[in-house]
Amino acid sequence: MTDQRHVPAYLRDMFCAALEYGVVQGDGEWWEWFTTEDADRFQWRERDGGRWAHLDARARATWVTEQLIGSTAIMSEHVLTVLGFEPGQTYAMIARRVHGEVVGEEALAASASTDDALSVRLYLTIPRALLDQVTVISDRMGLTLDDAVRHALTDWVS
Repeated sequence: MTDQRHVPAYLRDMFCAALEYGVVQGDGEWWEWFTTEDADRFQWRERDGGRWAHLDARARATWVTEQLIGSTAIMSEHVLTVLGFEPGQTYAMIARRVHGEVVGEEALAASASTDDALSVRLYLTIPRALLDQVTVISDRMGLTLDDAVRHALTDWVS
């Protein structure tokens, strides 16, 4: 996974373009953008490795959202407005919100290792507002979502 704080601009740009595509298409399936000609205009090292060509739209979107989950960069206010989100949110916050849509909750739960199974179960069951609060804590403290959940639970149990 990429650096906790910095994610390359091309990944952020691709993510925004895909989300905006979903709004324009009106069907909510934003990940389909990854099979369009617009997606082909992005050139980067991972794409040239060959693996990208064998991934379907969902797998490509999954890979991109996973790269963004650690990003502390603030998304463009314009993009957030188009998507219907409050200004000031990070790429990580939005990536976490949409990751379950593209992966599917069953696949997300099935892919969880023993170490992060608790976090995945919490992600699937806790109210969205609480998840957002944990995400803010994660971003402010520079923690992964799993570590932020563990931190919050430790404080709560103590």
